[in-house]
Amino acid sequence: MKPPCGTPRSPACQRLGLFGLALALGLLVGCRSKPPAPAEDPDDWAPTWRRESPSGWVERGYLHIGERDLVANNLPFDDSQLAIGLEIIGAPPGTPVEFALGLFGSANAGGPGSWIDAVFGKPEAETDASGAFEDGEQSSAFEISLGLHKELSLLGGWLRPHAGLGLAGIQQRRFEIVAGDTDTFSDADLGYYGQAGLRLLFARGASIGLVLRWLEGTDLDLGGVSTSADYFQWAFTLSFFA
Repeated sequence: MKPPCGTPRSPACQRLGLFGLALALGLLVGCRSKPPAPAEDPDDWAPTWRRESPSGWVERGYLHIGERDLVANNLPFDDSQLAIGLEIIGAPPGTPVEFALGLFGSANAGGPGSWIDAVFGKPEAETDASGAFEDGEQSSAFEISLGLHKELSLLGGWLRPHAGLGLAGIQQRRFEIVAGDTDTFSDADLGYYGQAGLRLLFARGASIGLVLRWLEGTDLDLGGVSTSADYFQWAFTLSFFA
């Protein structure tokens, strides 16, 4: 039986072979020239924990754990206090500047009573080995802040430098423990804060970072002691959604 195009050397067979070769080369070039899939951009992530309301408000949160140094030198443990804070940052999508709400507390972890007691309650008198009450002093602070926050995106979105500023209302307390009795003195004032930091995304909706924060402009009277709640603070941060 003759092949469909006649003999292998016939013009019809040669034209059919050239057409097949051109078709194969075209398919090969088309497959190889297909553009590569774009790299995943962290800015486009939609983490399971992202807080997004029906109105389009997007927010994320940070846990701060660090050390606070008080500017005033006439308060107990002014050189080092454990600072723990919660910061919520959010804005409508596409907004160049975000809003920041912060809640912070500080106290010396080694002072009388626990850190929780010093910030939210009242330190209780402690006893020594003989059973006698130990005299002591303690100071703590609780702060609410509201400000503006700006974050940049580097290295494809994995590295995020950021800065913020705003107003903070802070209550400073001083405790004196004498013969088992605790006297409490407190005062509050409004100051302004600034902060700057850097965070590194390591997974969807999670990042670690370092933040420097300072507060100025407060003037307090704690039981006849003129002082301030101004401070400088550094903290590690951990994002817990978005």
